[in-house]
Amino acid sequence: MISLTNNNNNNNNNNNNNNNNNNNNNNSKLNEKFKIEIDENNYKFIENISSGEKYYIQRTICDIKTPLVKGSIPSSVVWLSFHDGFSQLIEAGIIPYSVKYLYLHDIKKPLKIGSIPISVTHLHVCDGFSQSLEPGIIPSKVSSLNLGDIKHSLEIGSIPNTVFHLCLENRFNQPLSIGTISLIPECILELSLNNIKSELKIGSIPKTVKTLIFLHRFSQSLEPGIIPNGVKSLNFCYEINLNLQIGSIPNSVESISFNNGFSQLLSPGIIPESLLDQFLNQSLIYFCNGFDQLITPGIISDGVKFLYLYDTKQSLEVNSIPNSVTYLSIYEGFKHQLTPGIIPNSIKELTLGIMDTPLIEGSIPKNIPKVILQSSFNQSLDICKLDKSVKIIKLI
Repeated sequence: MISLTNNNNNNNNNNNNNNNNNNNNNNSKLNEKFKIEIDENNYKFIENISSGEKYYIQRTICDIKTPLVKGSIPSSVVWLSFHDGFSQLIEAGIIPYSVKYLYLHDIKKPLKIGSIPISVTHLHVCDGFSQSLEPGIIPSKVSSLNLGDIKHSLEIGSIPNTVFHLCLENRFNQPLSIGTISLIPECILELSLNNIKSELKIGSIPKTVKTLIFLHRFSQSLEPGIIPNGVKSLNFCYEINLNLQIGSIPNSVESISFNNGFSQLLSPGIIPESLLDQFLNQSLIYFCNGFDQLITPGIISDGVKFLYLYDTKQSLEVNSIPNSVTYLSIYEGFKHQLTPGIIPNSIKELTLGIMDTPLIEGSIPKNIPKVILQSSFNQSLDICKLDKSVKIIKLI
Protein backbone atom coordinates (compact mmCIF):
# COMPACT_ATOMS: atom_id res chain seq x y z
CA MET A 1 0.00 0.00 0.00
CA ILE A 2 1.23 3.50 -0.83
CA SER A 3 -0.04 6.65 0.89
CA LEU A 4 0.48 10.02 -0.77
CA THR A 5 0.27 13.35 1.06
CA ASN A 6 1.64 16.87 0.91
CA ASN A 7 2.43 16.87 4.62
CA ASN A 8 5.52 19.06 5.14
CA ASN A 9 6.15 17.95 8.72
CA ASN A 10 9.33 15.94 9.17
CA ASN A 11 9.01 12.49 10.59
CA ASN A 12 10.22 12.68 14.15
CA ASN A 13 11.07 9.03 14.09
CA ASN A 14 14.31 9.93 12.32
CA ASN A 15 15.43 11.63 15.53
CA ASN A 16 15.25 8.39 17.39
CA ASN A 17 18.06 6.62 15.53
CA ASN A 18 20.47 6.94 18.43
CA ASN A 19 17.97 5.40 20.79
CA ASN A 20 17.34 2.60 18.36
CA ASN A 21 21.05 1.85 18.17
CA ASN A 22 21.03 1.21 21.89
CA ASN A 23 18.61 -1.65 21.37
CA ASN A 24 20.89 -3.81 19.25
CA ASN A 25 20.82 -6.66 21.71
CA ASN A 26 17.04 -6.76 21.69
CA ASN A 27 16.98 -6.47 17.91
CA SER A 28 19.28 -9.42 17.51
CA LYS A 29 16.83 -11.51 19.47
CA LEU A 30 13.96 -10.27 17.34
CA ASN A 31 15.89 -11.07 14.18
CA GLU A 32 15.91 -14.67 15.26
CA LYS A 33 12.11 -14.67 15.02
CA PHE A 34 11.39 -12.20 12.22
CA LYS A 35 12.90 -11.36 8.86
CA ILE A 36 12.15 -8.71 6.22
CA GLU A 37 11.60 -10.01 2.71
CA ILE A 38 10.21 -8.82 -0.63
CA ASP A 39 7.49 -10.75 -2.44
CA GLU A 40 7.04 -11.33 -6.17
CA ASN A 41 5.23 -7.97 -6.51
CA ASN A 42 8.12 -6.08 -4.87
CA TYR A 43 6.18 -5.58 -1.60
CA LYS A 44 8.19 -5.63 1.62
CA PHE A 45 6.88 -7.78 4.42
CA ILE A 46 7.99 -9.03 7.82
CA GLU A 47 7.77 -12.80 8.19
CA ASN A 48 7.42 -14.59 11.51
CA ILE A 49 9.91 -17.42 11.00
CA SER A 50 8.23 -19.79 13.43
CA SER A 51 4.65 -19.37 12.21
CA GLY A 52 5.19 -18.22 8.62
CA GLU A 53 2.77 -15.28 9.09
CA LYS A 54 3.45 -12.24 6.90
CA TYR A 55 2.97 -8.60 7.94
CA TYR A 56 3.17 -6.20 5.01
CA ILE A 57 4.90 -2.86 5.43
CA GLN A 58 2.94 0.24 4.47
CA ARG A 59 4.95 2.77 2.52
CA THR A 60 4.05 6.44 3.02
CA ILE A 61 5.41 9.10 0.66
CA CYS A 62 5.32 12.59 2.21
CA ASP A 63 6.10 16.10 1.04
CA ILE A 64 5.92 15.52 -2.71
CA LYS A 65 7.85 18.29 -4.49
CA THR A 66 7.56 17.23 -8.12
CA PRO A 67 4.38 16.61 -10.11
CA LEU A 68 3.22 13.04 -10.46
CA VAL A 69 3.30 11.71 -13.99
CA LYS A 70 2.32 8.43 -15.54
CA GLY A 71 4.69 5.83 -14.12
CA SER A 72 5.46 7.71 -10.90
CA ILE A 73 3.37 5.18 -8.99
CA PRO A 74 4.67 1.63 -9.55
CA SER A 75 2.45 -0.68 -11.55
CA SER A 76 2.65 -3.24 -8.73
CA VAL A 77 0.64 -1.07 -6.30
CA VAL A 78 -2.74 -2.53 -5.34
CA TRP A 79 -3.67 -0.25 -2.39
CA LEU A 80 -3.37 3.52 -2.82
CA SER A 81 -4.37 6.36 -0.51
CA PHE A 82 -4.35 10.12 -1.17
CA HIS A 83 -4.34 11.84 2.22
CA ASP A 84 -5.51 15.23 3.51
CA GLY A 85 -3.84 18.12 1.75
CA PHE A 86 -2.72 16.33 -1.40
CA SER A 87 -2.80 19.21 -3.88
CA GLN A 88 -1.87 17.79 -7.26
CA LEU A 89 -4.27 17.19 -10.10
CA ILE A 90 -4.85 13.47 -10.57
CA GLU A 91 -4.87 13.18 -14.34
CA ALA A 92 -5.96 10.03 -16.14
CA GLY A 93 -3.11 7.52 -16.10
CA ILE A 94 -1.49 8.78 -12.89
CA ILE A 95 -3.07 5.94 -10.92
CA PRO A 96 -1.88 2.67 -12.49
CA TYR A 97 -4.30 -0.03 -13.56
CA SER A 98 -2.94 -2.33 -10.87
CA VAL A 99 -4.76 -0.36 -8.15
CA LYS A 100 -7.89 -2.07 -6.86
CA TYR A 101 -8.32 -0.35 -3.48
CA LEU A 102 -8.37 3.46 -3.49
CA TYR A 103 -8.78 5.84 -0.54
CA LEU A 104 -9.50 9.53 -1.15
CA HIS A 105 -9.27 11.96 1.77
CA ASP A 106 -9.38 15.78 1.70
CA ILE A 107 -7.56 16.25 -1.60
CA LYS A 108 -7.40 19.80 -2.91
CA LYS A 109 -7.92 19.39 -6.65
CA PRO A 110 -11.09 18.16 -8.37
CA LEU A 111 -11.27 14.75 -9.94
CA LYS A 112 -11.98 14.27 -13.61
CA ILE A 113 -13.61 11.43 -15.46
CA GLY A 114 -10.73 9.00 -15.90
CA SER A 115 -8.85 10.10 -12.77
CA ILE A 116 -9.91 6.84 -11.13
CA PRO A 117 -8.95 3.88 -13.33
CA ILE A 118 -11.44 1.15 -14.17
CA SER A 119 -9.29 -1.32 -12.25
CA VAL A 120 -10.55 0.10 -8.92
CA THR A 121 -13.18 -2.15 -7.36
CA HIS A 122 -13.18 -0.84 -3.77
CA LEU A 123 -13.39 2.92 -3.26
CA HIS A 124 -13.34 4.76 0.07
CA VAL A 125 -14.26 8.44 -0.10
CA CYS A 126 -13.22 9.54 3.37
CA ASP A 127 -14.05 12.29 5.88
CA GLY A 128 -13.34 15.79 4.58
CA PHE A 129 -13.47 14.94 0.88
CA SER A 130 -14.81 18.15 -0.70
CA GLN A 131 -14.72 17.54 -4.44
CA SER A 132 -17.69 16.92 -6.71
CA LEU A 133 -18.60 13.33 -7.49
CA GLU A 134 -20.36 14.09 -10.74
CA PRO A 135 -21.58 11.13 -12.79
CA GLY A 136 -18.69 9.24 -14.35
CA ILE A 137 -16.08 10.15 -11.73
CA ILE A 138 -16.60 6.81 -9.98
CA PRO A 139 -15.89 4.23 -12.70
CA SER A 140 -18.26 1.44 -13.57
CA LYS A 141 -16.04 -1.31 -12.17
CA VAL A 142 -16.41 -0.13 -8.56
CA SER A 143 -18.49 -2.70 -6.69
CA SER A 144 -17.88 -1.62 -3.08
CA LEU A 145 -18.18 2.03 -2.03
CA ASN A 146 -17.66 3.68 1.37
CA LEU A 147 -18.72 7.30 1.85
CA GLY A 148 -17.60 9.24 4.91
CA ASP A 149 -18.31 12.81 6.00
CA ILE A 150 -17.97 14.20 2.49
CA LYS A 151 -18.52 17.92 1.97
CA HIS A 152 -20.14 17.94 -1.46
CA SER A 153 -23.65 16.72 -2.21
CA LEU A 154 -24.16 13.63 -4.28
CA GLU A 155 -25.82 13.93 -7.66
CA ILE A 156 -28.13 11.60 -9.52
CA GLY A 157 -25.71 9.12 -11.05
CA SER A 158 -22.83 9.84 -8.66
CA ILE A 159 -23.01 6.21 -7.53
CA PRO A 160 -22.73 3.97 -10.60
CA ASN A 161 -25.13 1.10 -11.15
CA THR A 162 -22.33 -1.44 -10.67
CA VAL A 163 -22.02 -0.82 -6.92
CA PHE A 164 -23.62 -3.62 -4.94
CA HIS A 165 -22.18 -2.82 -1.47
CA LEU A 166 -22.55 0.70 -0.06
CA CYS A 167 -21.42 1.81 3.39
CA LEU A 168 -22.35 5.24 4.73
CA GLU A 169 -19.83 6.02 7.47
CA ASN A 170 -20.14 8.03 10.69
CA ARG A 171 -21.30 11.64 10.23
CA PHE A 172 -22.32 11.19 6.60
CA ASN A 173 -24.58 14.21 6.22
CA GLN A 174 -25.53 14.60 2.58
CA PRO A 175 -29.11 14.35 1.27
CA LEU A 176 -30.11 10.85 0.24
CA SER A 177 -32.63 12.02 -2.32
CA ILE A 178 -33.44 14.87 -4.67
CA GLY A 179 -37.16 15.38 -4.45
CA THR A 180 -38.65 11.91 -4.74
CA ILE A 181 -35.59 10.48 -6.53
CA SER A 182 -33.26 8.43 -4.31
CA LEU A 183 -29.53 9.04 -4.74
CA ILE A 184 -28.87 5.44 -3.70
CA PRO A 185 -29.34 3.52 -6.95
CA GLU A 186 -31.40 0.36 -7.27
CA CYS A 187 -28.32 -1.79 -7.72
CA ILE A 188 -27.32 -1.87 -4.06
CA LEU A 189 -27.68 -5.34 -2.55
CA GLU A 190 -25.89 -4.72 0.77
CA LEU A 191 -26.21 -1.44 2.66
CA SER A 192 -24.31 -0.58 5.87
CA LEU A 193 -25.34 2.46 7.89
CA ASN A 194 -23.20 3.93 10.67
CA ASN A 195 -24.05 7.00 12.75
CA ILE A 196 -25.17 8.99 9.73
CA LYS A 197 -26.68 12.45 10.12
CA SER A 198 -28.82 12.23 6.99
CA GLU A 199 -32.42 11.48 7.87
CA LEU A 200 -33.79 8.21 6.59
CA LYS A 201 -37.20 8.46 5.01
CA ILE A 202 -39.49 6.01 3.30
CA GLY A 203 -37.83 5.46 -0.07
CA SER A 204 -34.30 6.33 1.09
CA ILE A 205 -33.32 2.65 1.07
CA PRO A 206 -33.87 1.10 -2.36
CA LYS A 207 -36.02 -2.01 -2.68
CA THR A 208 -33.09 -3.94 -4.16
CA VAL A 209 -31.28 -4.07 -0.79
CA LYS A 210 -31.17 -7.64 0.54
CA THR A 211 -28.74 -7.21 3.46
CA LEU A 212 -29.09 -4.21 5.77
CA ILE A 213 -26.55 -3.59 8.54
CA PHE A 214 -26.93 -0.91 11.23
CA LEU A 215 -23.50 -0.18 12.70
CA HIS A 216 -21.75 1.91 15.33
CA ARG A 217 -24.15 4.25 17.21
CA PHE A 218 -26.83 4.43 14.57
CA SER A 219 -29.54 6.39 16.38
CA GLN A 220 -32.53 7.08 14.14
CA SER A 221 -36.13 6.02 14.48
CA LEU A 222 -37.10 3.28 12.06
CA GLU A 223 -40.73 3.91 11.31
CA PRO A 224 -42.64 1.23 9.40
CA GLY A 225 -41.71 1.48 5.73
CA ILE A 226 -38.15 2.81 6.23
CA ILE A 227 -36.78 -0.72 5.84
CA PRO A 228 -38.24 -1.78 2.51
CA ASN A 229 -40.10 -5.00 1.96
CA GLY A 230 -37.44 -7.03 0.20
CA VAL A 231 -34.68 -6.91 2.84
CA LYS A 232 -33.85 -10.50 3.79
CA SER A 233 -30.97 -10.19 6.27
CA LEU A 234 -31.00 -7.60 9.05
CA ASN A 235 -28.13 -6.92 11.46
CA PHE A 236 -28.08 -4.58 14.47
CA CYS A 237 -24.49 -4.06 15.67
CA TYR A 238 -22.33 -2.06 18.07
CA GLU A 239 -24.04 0.38 20.41
CA ILE A 240 -26.93 1.40 18.24
CA ASN A 241 -29.84 3.32 19.73
CA LEU A 242 -32.99 3.26 17.67
CA ASN A 243 -36.72 3.04 18.06
CA LEU A 244 -38.17 -0.12 16.58
CA GLN A 245 -41.92 -0.34 16.31
CA ILE A 246 -44.26 -3.11 15.33
CA GLY A 247 -43.97 -3.05 11.55
CA SER A 248 -40.42 -1.60 11.50
CA ILE A 249 -39.08 -5.01 10.48
CA PRO A 250 -40.82 -6.07 7.27
CA ASN A 251 -42.17 -9.56 6.70
CA SER A 252 -39.55 -10.16 4.01
CA VAL A 253 -36.76 -10.45 6.62
CA GLU A 254 -35.48 -14.01 6.85
CA SER A 255 -32.48 -13.63 9.17
CA ILE A 256 -31.93 -11.17 12.01
CA SER A 257 -28.99 -10.57 14.38
CA PHE A 258 -28.92 -8.51 17.57
CA ASN A 259 -25.35 -7.69 18.63
CA ASN A 260 -23.24 -5.81 21.13
CA GLY A 261 -24.85 -2.69 22.54
CA PHE A 262 -28.37 -3.12 21.18
CA SER A 263 -30.25 -1.02 23.74
CA GLN A 264 -33.95 -1.19 22.92
CA LEU A 265 -36.44 -3.25 24.86
CA LEU A 266 -37.97 -5.74 22.47
CA SER A 267 -41.68 -6.13 22.97
CA PRO A 268 -43.81 -8.91 21.47
CA GLY A 269 -44.65 -8.23 17.85
CA ILE A 270 -41.49 -6.33 16.91
CA ILE A 271 -39.89 -9.48 15.51
CA PRO A 272 -42.32 -10.59 12.80
CA GLU A 273 -43.71 -14.11 12.88
CA SER A 274 -42.85 -14.52 9.22
CA LEU A 275 -39.09 -14.60 9.94
CA LEU A 276 -37.61 -17.29 7.68
CA ASP A 277 -34.08 -18.27 6.68
CA GLN A 278 -33.83 -18.22 2.90
CA PHE A 279 -31.53 -21.25 2.64
CA LEU A 280 -32.93 -23.52 5.32
CA ASN A 281 -36.53 -22.37 4.95
CA GLN A 282 -36.58 -22.16 8.74
CA SER A 283 -36.82 -19.32 11.23
CA LEU A 284 -33.45 -17.94 12.34
CA ILE A 285 -32.49 -15.46 15.09
CA TYR A 286 -29.10 -14.51 16.57
CA PHE A 287 -28.67 -12.84 19.96
CA CYS A 288 -24.98 -11.97 19.80
CA ASN A 289 -22.12 -10.49 21.79
CA GLY A 290 -23.25 -8.00 24.40
CA PHE A 291 -27.01 -8.21 23.77
CA ASP A 292 -28.39 -6.71 26.98
CA GLN A 293 -32.16 -7.13 26.91
CA LEU A 294 -34.32 -9.51 28.91
CA ILE A 295 -35.78 -12.12 26.58
CA THR A 296 -39.16 -12.64 28.17
CA PRO A 297 -41.75 -15.13 26.87
CA GLY A 298 -43.24 -13.85 23.62
CA ILE A 299 -40.21 -11.84 22.48
CA ILE A 300 -39.08 -14.69 20.23
CA SER A 301 -42.08 -15.31 18.05
CA ASP A 302 -43.57 -18.78 17.82
CA GLY A 303 -42.34 -20.20 14.54
CA VAL A 304 -38.63 -19.52 15.06
CA LYS A 305 -36.72 -22.79 14.59
CA PHE A 306 -33.03 -21.83 14.73
CA LEU A 307 -31.78 -19.85 17.74
CA TYR A 308 -28.16 -18.78 18.40
CA LEU A 309 -27.11 -17.38 21.80
CA TYR A 310 -23.69 -15.81 22.40
CA ASP A 311 -22.57 -13.36 25.12
CA THR A 312 -26.04 -12.21 26.15
CA LYS A 313 -26.14 -10.17 29.36
CA GLN A 314 -29.55 -11.21 30.70
CA SER A 315 -30.65 -14.62 31.93
CA LEU A 316 -33.38 -16.61 30.21
CA GLU A 317 -36.70 -17.57 31.71
CA VAL A 318 -38.79 -20.68 31.29
CA ASN A 319 -40.69 -20.21 28.00
CA SER A 320 -38.24 -17.55 26.78
CA ILE A 321 -37.42 -20.08 24.05
CA PRO A 322 -40.65 -21.07 22.27
CA ASN A 323 -41.48 -24.69 21.53
CA SER A 324 -41.08 -24.01 17.81
CA VAL A 325 -37.27 -23.87 18.26
CA THR A 326 -35.71 -27.18 17.24
CA TYR A 327 -32.05 -26.13 16.80
CA LEU A 328 -30.35 -24.27 19.65
CA SER A 329 -26.70 -23.16 19.74
CA ILE A 330 -25.10 -21.71 22.88
CA TYR A 331 -21.66 -20.27 22.18
CA GLU A 332 -18.71 -18.71 23.99
CA GLY A 333 -19.56 -15.98 26.48
CA PHE A 334 -22.95 -17.31 27.57
CA LYS A 335 -22.82 -16.99 31.38
CA HIS A 336 -26.28 -17.88 32.65
CA GLN A 337 -27.59 -20.86 34.57
CA LEU A 338 -29.61 -23.24 32.44
CA THR A 339 -32.21 -24.18 35.00
CA PRO A 340 -34.69 -26.97 34.19
CA GLY A 341 -37.26 -25.87 31.64
CA ILE A 342 -35.13 -23.18 29.99
CA ILE A 343 -34.31 -25.50 27.09
CA PRO A 344 -37.66 -26.76 25.79
CA ASN A 345 -38.36 -30.39 24.95
CA SER A 346 -38.82 -29.38 21.31
CA ILE A 347 -35.03 -29.10 20.78
CA LYS A 348 -33.74 -31.75 18.38
CA GLU A 349 -30.14 -30.55 18.19
CA LEU A 350 -28.20 -28.64 20.84
CA THR A 351 -24.73 -27.17 20.23
CA LEU A 352 -22.65 -26.12 23.26
CA GLY A 353 -19.43 -24.11 23.50
CA ILE A 354 -17.69 -22.78 26.61
CA MET A 355 -20.10 -22.77 29.56
CA ASP A 356 -19.20 -20.31 32.32
CA THR A 357 -21.97 -21.60 34.60
CA PRO A 358 -22.07 -25.28 35.62
CA LEU A 359 -24.73 -27.50 34.13
CA ILE A 360 -27.12 -29.12 36.57
CA GLU A 361 -29.51 -32.03 36.34
CA GLY A 362 -32.36 -30.92 34.12
CA SER A 363 -30.35 -28.25 32.27
CA ILE A 364 -30.69 -30.37 29.13
CA PRO A 365 -33.83 -32.41 28.37
CA LYS A 366 -32.92 -36.04 29.03
CA ASN A 367 -34.32 -37.35 25.76
CA ILE A 368 -32.88 -34.70 23.44
CA PRO A 369 -31.93 -36.45 20.16
CA LYS A 370 -28.51 -34.87 19.54
CA VAL A 371 -25.92 -32.81 21.44
CA ILE A 372 -22.92 -31.32 19.61
CA LEU A 373 -20.00 -30.33 21.83
CA GLN A 374 -17.56 -27.82 20.39
CA SER A 375 -13.86 -28.31 21.06
CA SER A 376 -14.06 -25.49 23.61
CA PHE A 377 -16.77 -27.20 25.70
CA ASN A 378 -15.37 -27.41 29.22
CA GLN A 379 -17.84 -29.47 31.27
CA SER A 380 -19.14 -32.99 31.69
CA LEU A 381 -22.62 -34.02 30.61
CA ASP A 382 -22.80 -36.71 33.28
CA ILE A 383 -24.62 -34.40 35.70
CA CYS A 384 -27.45 -34.05 33.15
CA LYS A 385 -28.15 -37.83 33.22
CA LEU A 386 -29.09 -37.96 29.55
CA ASP A 387 -30.74 -41.03 28.08
CA LYS A 388 -28.46 -43.56 26.42
CA SER A 389 -30.26 -42.89 23.14
CA VAL A 390 -28.89 -39.33 22.98
CA LYS A 391 -26.32 -38.95 20.19
CA ILE A 392 -23.32 -36.95 21.45
CA ILE A 393 -20.88 -35.54 18.89
CA LYS A 394 -17.59 -34.07 20.07
CA LEU A 395 -15.88 -31.68 17.67
CA ILE A 396 -12.10 -31.64 17.65
